[in-house]
Amino acid sequence: MKNISLLILSTLLCLAPGTIKHATAKSKQPRFIDQKNGIILDSRSGLEWAKEDSWAQLGKCLDWNQANAYVKELDLGGHKNWRLPTMGELADFPNGLIDRTKTESIGVDYKNWKTEYTINLNPIFGPKAAYWIWSSEEDGPNRAGMVDMRKGTMLSMEKSKCFVLGVRAVRKP
Repeated sequence: MKNISLLILSTLLCLAPGTIKHATAKSKQPRFIDQKNGIILDSRSGLEWAKEDSWAQLGKCLDWNQANAYVKELDLGGHKNWRLPTMGELADFPNGLIDRTKTESIGVDYKNWKTEYTINLNPIFGPKAAYWIWSSEEDGPNRAGMVDMRKGTMLSMEKSKCFVLGVRAVRKP
């Protein structure tokens, strides 16, 4: 009987509220982790993102076909299986790639758009990037999805357009 009492007591001590609370405490790990090889790990989704997009790398815009060719040829961090992100992957960043906590509004007068409207990109990705990022999703034969990196707006654009457009390569490890 004494052994059973000790077993019950030790079981209850292991299940004490402090022990359970400690075991289920939320991780303090940041959402994005710089792997120091040109890759940023998203600890929430498990995806790996190129630290720099094509605009920062090449200094020029890419149309949708050029964006596809860019990711297919990309060799980053010893990996070659890069691709264009889906609209869902780009949209899954309320406080991720696009920092929507910033309140800067975009007006209808785009006269000074390069200086007045900053990219609301998480700082871990660096200061230079395209204003719009292509997605892998096609909207008919001549259009594809893209995301405005200033406010997170999802749009459809002609694949042949090249106006501060780029791609941020992504991969699933």
